[in-house]
Amino acid sequence: MAQRWHELFPGAHAVGEVVRNLAYALLGAVIFERIIVEMPARRRRKSFTRGFASALKSC
Repeated sequence: MAQRWHELFPGAHAVGEVVRNLAYALLGAVIFERIIVEMPARRRRKSFTRGFASALKSC
């Protein structure tokens, strides 16, 4: 569909390809950060707070 349109300026297609690839890279980085970094850190914080709370209750 979009291939029927003329480029707004010479090289616009190449610029669009670069922008699309950067968007894919950013999306991949965000997903990676959530799965590899944030989820384990959240689990560690939860287990720490649970252990800390139970230690306070037993005092």
